[in-house]
Amino acid sequence: MSPVVIVGMSAGILLIVTAAWVFVSKKAFPGGGILVVVVGMVLIGMSQWSTITLKGAGVEFQAVRAKLDSTVSAAAEVAGEAQNAAAAAEATRQQVTTLTSQLAARNLVSPAASAAIRGALDAAPHADIAKLRVATDRLRRLNVSQIRPKP
Repeated sequence: MSPVVIVGMSAGILLIVTAAWVFVSKKAFPGGGILVVVVGMVLIGMSQWSTITLKGAGVEFQAVRAKLDSTVSAAAEVAGEAQNAAAAAEATRQQVTTLTSQLAARNLVSPAASAAIRGALDAAPHADIAKLRVATDRLRRLNVSQIRPKP
């Protein structure tokens, strides 16, 4: 058993035993006792739920696996869209920098204004496209590993 299961079981049993002891010794069961018993039951139930594996006719939670697969593929799709958006934002940043430089070279914008625009572009937050690509690749590998179980 994992430490989380042991702690959940112990805390839940302790809470229920405490509420029972108060009931037996004082012959009273106040509203707080009900809450303590409910919290104890939730702790016991949640700690046991993590250890339960449901199997039926050789199929192990196909619905959960299908949802996991769809969630992973949706997350990979979102990561890909974020990567495309970051690439577009970087291209726009480069275009604005080039345009500002050209306007400054033709004396249409003062050098101070051109420097201020470039400074604002440099200070603006931007996404690291390489990190987004790595995250997208990890999500795709996770999706593939879920589809093809290891022998």
